[in-house]
Amino acid sequence: MIKTLNFLHAAPRSGNTVFSALLNQNPALNVSANSLVIDIMKAIAVGKNSTMFQNFPDKQSFNNVLESVYHNYYKDWPADIIFDRSLIGYEKNYNLITKYVNPNFKCVVLIRDLFDVFASYLKWADNSPNCFLNENKIPVDQQIEHLMNPDGLIHQSLTGTTNLYNNHRSNTIFIYYKDFVDSPKKEIERLYKFFNLEHFEHNFENIPQFKVNGIQYQDEIYGDNMHTISTNLFTFNEDEDIQKYRSMIPKNIYKKYHEVNKWLMEIK
Repeated sequence: MIKTLNFLHAAPRSGNTVFSALLNQNPALNVSANSLVIDIMKAIAVGKNSTMFQNFPDKQSFNNVLESVYHNYYKDWPADIIFDRSLIGYEKNYNLITKYVNPNFKCVVLIRDLFDVFASYLKWADNSPNCFLNENKIPVDQQIEHLMNPDGLIHQSLTGTTNLYNNHRSNTIFIYYKDFVDSPKKEIERLYKFFNLEHFEHNFENIPQFKVNGIQYQDEIYGDNMHTISTNLFTFNEDEDIQKYRSMIPKNIYKKYHEVNKWLMEIK
């Protein structure tokens, strides 16, 4: 059976894991961890540039492989509706999916205040000695610039969010992290309406740690507890912690990223 494919696009530390764990309570849905499937497709697609392909350009057979990647990857997952968590907002990624998989897919984008994202990283680094930010003992401004490297996930997610907002707004729903943690039931209802999903009664007070298709994160790869979530959204409150770590962010960082954050927080 061909599964319905949707996409989740967001910067790290923007509520991806708790959002996904909550949705995965519904047996009709499977939300992936950070997905490699687009990367697999791109790795295959570059074969068209090879001299071997140019010598024998069997385009249809090659396209058949590209068209089958997503369906083969998710064919054993139990749910019929898939949310693939990836940088779908990148135009090359977007075009790859529309050409070979589904021209009419929909996306959900999670948005969090950029300085809160930085603060969340700093908090994680402070509580996780093995965090990659602790490797070279660099100052906070350099840690943040490392996170904002053009090849990094935060920068890439911002680029993708900009593209989705400017060019694909009609098939994209934007959900703010703060709205989600303050009014999770309301935001989930918005999501269900946008994707035309059948109602499901989620348990916002007992969210399991993220697990899908029988697999959990192996966080020792990146550092301790990167994807550990608070399991009760009604009692969850990290404002005090976030403000503490926001106060550690240097003024030059606030000045440099003020405008992009202002734009980000005005998306609707």
